[in-house]
Amino acid sequence: MKKSFTLLLAVFSLLSFAQNALRFDGINDYVQTTFAGVTGSADRTFEAWIYLYSSPSSNMCILDYGLNAVGSRNTFMVNGSSNLAYIAGGTNTNISSTGAAITVGQWVHVAMVMDNGTGYFYVNGISQGSGSLSGVNTPTIGSNLRMGERVSGGSVPFTGKIDEVRVWNVARTQTQIQNSMNDEFCAIPTGLVAYYKFNNGVAGGSNTGLTTAIDEVAANNVTLTNFALTRASSNWVTGASLSSGSSTPGNATISSCGPYTSNTGHIWSTSGNYVDTLTSPTGCDSIVNVTLTVLANSSNTISATGCNKYTSPSGNFTWTTSGTYTDVLPSANGCDSVLTINLTINTVDTNILVNGITLTSWQTGSTYQWLDCNNGYAAISGATNQSYTATANGSYAVEITKNNCTDTSACYEVTNIGISEALLKNTLLIFPNPAHNEITINLGTIAKTLDIQLVDLTGKLIKTVSAKNASSAKLQLNLPAGLYFVKVSADGKSVLKKLTVY
Repeated sequence: MKKSFTLLLAVFSLLSFAQNALRFDGINDYVQTTFAGVTGSADRTFEAWIYLYSSPSSNMCILDYGLNAVGSRNTFMVNGSSNLAYIAGGTNTNISSTGAAITVGQWVHVAMVMDNGTGYFYVNGISQGSGSLSGVNTPTIGSNLRMGERVSGGSVPFTGKIDEVRVWNVARTQTQIQNSMNDEFCAIPTGLVAYYKFNNGVAGGSNTGLTTAIDEVAANNVTLTNFALTRASSNWVTGASLSSGSSTPGNATISSCGPYTSNTGHIWSTSGNYVDTLTSPTGCDSIVNVTLTVLANSSNTISATGCNKYTSPSGNFTWTTSGTYTDVLPSANGCDSVLTINLTINTVDTNILVNGITLTSWQTGSTYQWLDCNNGYAAISGATNQSYTATANGSYAVEITKNNCTDTSACYEVTNIGISEALLKNTLLIFPNPAHNEITINLGTIAKTLDIQLVDLTGKLIKTVSAKNASSAKLQLNLPAGLYFVKVSADGKSVLKKLTVY
């Protein structure tokens, strides 16, 4: 992987590509920035790639800023003789190149350098003459940098293409110009104070609304004015063919838990030194030297049980049903420890069946301890069976243990201890039983108050009937088949009888 990646970098370094540029229609197209330019008598350098479709008949502005006053403007242009020229206005402020004219129909790199009051011209990195600019003194007020048209009168609009505009606050040497003119900058060099690549839009396409280009140095962006942005002219077009360049390599030290995926999608699974290359939308390579340490993730499988619920070791999950689950814990090296948990959830049924003074747990096959709720849930000595018959009125519950899980029922009231139920039990008759539509409850004696309740196995009240000074009563059923309980209360005495409905 590392070897093939290194080869990929070598290929990138040899590539060149066509960026975009702006084509000016020579009628009214220009671009305006918010950059004030290099002022005073300070050294400066202007650079650009230009493409002329025909020889100009008059001064044709590449860029300009300042005031229309003696020594106060900075017009870098191609004059009517197709030579480079610089005009600031007044004595010792205007010069023209003396070398070959700008070639029409091809991309040409142009530069003007003002070094300690002397101006120098370069075409494709070759010196094209110099002259005195000792009178240049650009004020801090005036028009901001504009391209394709002078800030006020005196030239024709630019006809052709402009690309890769650079403004420096230093005097660049011929060698420096030659070494960088064919490359885009990915890292901003010292002294570069405005930089417009114009790598926007779709060349020759529909770019309506795309009227801004960025300044790569600061926020002094460009606003396009009067561009049609819908055809081969007055639009974003294919620019000069430049090398993508590359930025100064960066270094990164990375620890990864398991294989590491780089920003460019390369996957490295072993520790070592790697090189990653990021390419920006403008084609600039950003090289990163990566020192990678691959740390191991760990995994384990455990079996666990829970009583009604289980909280995972990480504390992030609570599960209430049996199954296989996954939990993630941090390991000593900071990586993940993946834990597979085969979980069994045990449950305890805490429902109680109340039959007179006898309480019965619905949970079978368990260990039981009946409790006195009115005595701080104290254990009742000897009350360790599934059923408990109360010996005194009170409130009772049962603690149930099964499969190492313990749970406690709700408290149930017993209130009829001390009242003789023998007579009622011996004389009470419910018939027919099993029954279908109707039953008759016969006490065998007259009761002042007679209350009859029909409940299902869950204790839910189904039907009631009451009478006074009666010895019997009838109860309509119309119920689903099953087992029910009939509670008969007569003069404060109660008996619970089973009833089968078919």
